[in-house]
Amino acid sequence: MLQSLPIFWRRFFIVLTGTGLAQVIPLAAMPILTRLVPPAELGPYFIWLGVVTVLSVIFSLRLDVAVFNTRTPQELSELLQTSVICAVTLAGLAYVGLEILSYFLPEIFFRWNLNQWRIEALILATVWSVNMVAQNAYIYGAHFKRQAVVKVAQAASVAAAQITAAWSDWGVQGIILMQTIVTGVIVLWNAIDVKRKLRLEFSPFNKEYLKKTFREHWRFPIISMPADFISSLSGQLPVFLLGNRVGAAPAGQLSLTNKALAAPMKLLAGSILAVFKEEAARQYRETGQCRDIFLKTLKALILIGILPFTGLFFFSGVLFEFVFGAQWRDAGEYASILAPMFFMQFVSSPLSYVLYLANKQFSDLIWQIAMIAMTALIFISTENVIFAIKLYSLGCSFLYGLYIYISYKHAISKNIQI
Repeated sequence: MLQSLPIFWRRFFIVLTGTGLAQVIPLAAMPILTRLVPPAELGPYFIWLGVVTVLSVIFSLRLDVAVFNTRTPQELSELLQTSVICAVTLAGLAYVGLEILSYFLPEIFFRWNLNQWRIEALILATVWSVNMVAQNAYIYGAHFKRQAVVKVAQAASVAAAQITAAWSDWGVQGIILMQTIVTGVIVLWNAIDVKRKLRLEFSPFNKEYLKKTFREHWRFPIISMPADFISSLSGQLPVFLLGNRVGAAPAGQLSLTNKALAAPMKLLAGSILAVFKEEAARQYRETGQCRDIFLKTLKALILIGILPFTGLFFFSGVLFEFVFGAQWRDAGEYASILAPMFFMQFVSSPLSYVLYLANKQFSDLIWQIAMIAMTALIFISTENVIFAIKLYSLGCSFLYGLYIYISYKHAISKNIQI
């Protein structure tokens, strides 16, 4: 049946299946965790995961996105090696920086709980950054089926490890240790498999290929990484600020909201993005624009996303209480408020990849700065949590709409100046 479809949709359904299972598995595990571990303990864990997410963006230097700009297997292998070296180096520097901070500014260090699970956070962030490069390498080589299998295996293994730790009453510390170890083992195998599948030859450490990689892809660590760091931080900032100002429990409720709403968004938008990257990049190389695939993808995103996000808007309160337990009902109320924002993010996220193709990372950076400034202003100046979330949803929806417009302008011509 799939063979009768156009190649775009064949690849889409392959990626959708893998991504879908990879998203459903941790989402299915979450109701078990929320019943085994109370909000007061899961709150700090969710905040810790947010820190890992932000760190992984920094450690990657966005060289994972630069994978699609490589032209030869040798260039790809050099990029992969550079990404691993940089991730490990940055993790080491971060550890030294935390040690210095704890010595000279202990009040700030302990007020923000920077001593809590910091080694595990640095290790997992390093592993995640390497995993992002490996996943994109599969897509670069058009190994969509392989990527789907790997993502499902990784999600299932991590979920099983988390549940085992919670069921064994090892606490959040046990959950974190199990997740870190299992993820590290799988990503190591993943990297080896990418090397074999793409027939890459890794050379011994050589500063020359490091220089060459940064010379050819300098926009990604210099412009794209700060932009994506700001994007990742702005997504986690409401949780961080609530945790610091109000407490871990409300921050945990909001974090669960983000995870639950991110599931359908990542499931669908991520699958479309995987295919959109390849086809948009090819059109851009050949014609200097990718208007047709942009509009085709925009329509698909709107049609696919409108029903699930509308359902979340009206029924998330009842749904969250039923799935996660009565003690997580506040997360359902937050989900209803944030559903329009997540819909706009769902539509804009894949399409914004055009900015990378057009080498307009600076436009993306400016937009990300506007997003984080708005987020910080709202949650610092507004005392009422519900009102702050409403303002946040409204402001983000507007900015995501602007993001789509900017991406479209660059999709129709690489010479547009925005």
